[in-house]
Amino acid sequence: GWDAFIIDNWFSANKNGGILGGPYVAALTLTGNRVEWNKRGGFVLPSGETYNITGNSFDRSFGPAILLGSKDSVNDQITITSNIFRRNGATRDDEEFENPLHSTHIFMENCTGTTIVGNSMRTGKNDDKTGRLSPDYSIVVSDSSHCVIKDNTSFKGSVKETIVSTNNADTCLIYGNVGTLDE
Repeated sequence: GWDAFIIDNWFSANKNGGILGGPYVAALTLTGNRVEWNKRGGFVLPSGETYNITGNSFDRSFGPAILLGSKDSVNDQITITSNIFRRNGATRDDEEFENPLHSTHIFMENCTGTTIVGNSMRTGKNDDKTGRLSPDYSIVVSDSSHCVIKDNTSFKGSVKETIVSTNNADTCLIYGNVGTLDE
């Protein structure tokens, strides 16, 4: 879709994500939504531009809470700020992800002009304290350029590594993020 304002909604237990973008999605404002317990992920946006993702609560996504881009397409001009991320990147039972890096709060690939600033991230298990502690990573960013990822907090925000950064251009600035691992 195009030119959407998605404000103050509740997206729970959907099969293909809380919001699943089609071939190309543009000009989205996603504010104040509760996104939880969705399979595949919270906001799954593989191709598009101009997203403002602000003030949402992402809880126990079975996949990344936010998935941006893919190997075959570029996402451009995105702002992700002031969101709460809690126990995302989960798997059901002993399932494994096809891409192990999908055990994360935010997964972005092949993005340009993106900012991820001032978000708070935390690990966790299912409500009854069962299931795998997740996610393995707080933020995964690859093959991107002209992006800023800063001032995010990840106190006990991941199990293996706070930020995974691979094959990004020198124009990606990743600094000022603080975090600890959870066991």
